[in-house]
Amino acid sequence: THPLKRAYTQHDCVRSGLDAGFVERLTIVRDPDADGNYADAAAHFGTSDTDANSRPVASVAHDGTSATVTFPSVDGKSYRVEKSDDLITWTPVTVTATGATTTYTDPDAGTVPQRFYRVAMP
Repeated sequence: THPLKRAYTQHDCVRSGLDAGFVERLTIVRDPDADGNYADAAAHFGTSDTDANSRPVASVAHDGTSATVTFPSVDGKSYRVEKSDDLITWTPVTVTATGATTTYTDPDAGTVPQRFYRVAMP
């Protein structure tokens, strides 16, 4: 079985105000190693889609004043690091990779009692 990724896009005539409707686009996505990460995400983060132990996992180090998020990446690709103090409202920051591992430092992480991070494709 293959999971389906469903996306809706506006047709060009809708954007120009001539019509109302969306075009449905279905894509079959692959997860060959069954690690829960689709092949396109593995490729974007530079991890393997054939080795279940090679997953795009981020780590966070906190020194009391700032926090550093480290994650696998591909040189030149953009990533969206999001931070939240309550897991409801997320603030995105776009980061461009400069190598196989990328870091984002949040300088004001020490000003709040807790902060959460996640990394995604833009």
